[in-house]
Parts: sequence; C-alpha cells; structure tokens
Amino acid sequence: MSTTSTVNIVERDLQQLIKQARRLPTDDLEPCKDWTRQEMVRAQKLYEKINRMVIQSTPVISSDLFNEARECCNQLDLWIKRLEQNLTSANHSTYHTLVDLGKANQSR
Repeated sequence: MSTTSTVNIVERDLQQLIKQARRLPTDDLEPCKDWTRQEMVRAQKLYEKINRMVIQSTPVISSDLFNEARECCNQLDLWIKRLEQNLTSANHSTYHTLVDLGKANQSR
C-alpha cells in the first residue's frame, strides 16, 4: 500500500470520528443518570480514539485536520466535564433509569 493511500485512509477515518463526535447532543442534558453515564462513555471513547489517532499520525495528517481534531477533543473534554457535573449535581430532579424518567413524564 502506498504512503498516499495510507494517509488518505487515516485522514478519512479521523474525519469520520470527528463527524461522530459532532453528532453528540452537547446542548441538552437529560436528568436521567443512565443516559448521562452512557453519554460519558460514548464521549470518552470518541475522545480516546481521536486523540490516539492524532498522536499516531501527526507527521502525516494535514495541519488543518490536526487542528480540527484538537478542537474536537477540546469540545469533547468540555462535554464530558458537563456530563460529570450533571451526574453529581443535586440542583434538579434526577432519575436513575430511563424507566424512572418515563414514569415521571407520564405523571405530568
């Protein structure tokens, strides 16, 4: 396999991970602890994959893609911190499972 095609594959894979990360619902926090934990796991996995890929391929990826990946990791880090705060916050009603949240919505 040529170096050019390897670079293209790495860049394509990195762009796909960045797209996945941008689709995370980073605006709205749910009061459900299960949802929050699931989102933390998803965000952390994406963060680790993107970060690992950037570190391994820094010499071959474009500086624009490097900057985009770094910005994405910064946003993921902020999202993870918001989720952690949401998980530990006692300022609002929290539900431990999606079933609890559904029951609460039915009673309203």
